[in-house]
Amino acid sequence: MSENGEYTEVSNSDESEGEQEEEEGNFEVLSQTTWCEKICLFLGSFLALLQGASAPLIAMFTGRAVNVLTTSQPGEILSDMRGVLMRITILAIAQFLLAWGWQTALMWASANQALRWQLLFLKSVLSLDISWFDNNEPAGLAAKLEMDIAQVQIFMAMGLGFLIASIGQFVSGITIAFLHGWQLTL
Repeated sequence: MSENGEYTEVSNSDESEGEQEEEEGNFEVLSQTTWCEKICLFLGSFLALLQGASAPLIAMFTGRAVNVLTTSQPGEILSDMRGVLMRITILAIAQFLLAWGWQTALMWASANQALRWQLLFLKSVLSLDISWFDNNEPAGLAAKLEMDIAQVQIFMAMGLGFLIASIGQFVSGITIAFLHGWQLTL
């Protein structure tokens, strides 16, 4: 790491490799994943999308429960609420299972990816010339790289899932609003 906090060239390779890395684009992180991790990332993203898409249904079922409470006779409220409460219970269980599924899948894939990056970093540092350690501070580089790996892992494990769930919630919320009360959406 240089004095201004930027990474310095760690390997003895020429500058053409640095230019090639810039051309690979934003999907370089995915190029280092195994097929099993890619499946977990896809599965986790899909489950997050489903969990987000089911969230607006809570508001719809709550509205139905309020309608039943305000329109039912006092002696029939419990029997009228049974169907609505069953739907809410099923939705809550489905939301829990979907959230558990996407968080587990994304966490597993991101933990494996972070471990692979840490091992690659350790191998590259151990293979450096001893003169590199005279000119650079390896502890600072290791701490910065570890922090960067942890941030990417947190995003892959949680942030990505929450982002996808939010997108699913927005799209399904707008869709349900247009289907059930399009006059209110204007």
